[in-house]
Amino acid sequence: MHFVVSNEIAFDIIDPFITSFSMILPEVNLVAVCVSVVFTMLLGMVWYSKSVFGTAWMQLSGLTDTDFANVNMKRSFGIGIVASAIMAYMVNAVVMMTGASSVSEVLTVAFYVWLATVIPGELHGMAWEKRPFKLLLINASNALLTYLIAVFVVQNWAF
Repeated sequence: MHFVVSNEIAFDIIDPFITSFSMILPEVNLVAVCVSVVFTMLLGMVWYSKSVFGTAWMQLSGLTDTDFANVNMKRSFGIGIVASAIMAYMVNAVVMMTGASSVSEVLTVAFYVWLATVIPGELHGMAWEKRPFKLLLINASNALLTYLIAVFVVQNWAF
């Protein structure tokens, strides 16, 4: 059996979802999200540099300098920027939905979002991909600082 659906019918089906989705998410300052992306990307560059955790991270991940010689850095940074923007927007939307207002409340909500989103994935990586615990510590602590920086910048943004 083959169904043909017109654009109008498809839109009628999707529109309620889009409308309800936009009603759920609060408006987050996109300029502040962009600034937080810059800060979180800078943190990642420092965090994973060879002078900080980069050497240990590469060894624990089974990567070599040769592996990075073949990496398309524009693509990797582009993906990283998109990922950071999604994280910054969404974690700040959750903070706003909770009504957190003080610095300690905002950072606490970010901590719980990190605990609910990052730690399970890292633990699955340990369990199924046999990633070492030290790799979990490096990646998860970077993610925690990234979440905290993102909410701090966005929630304290004023112009």
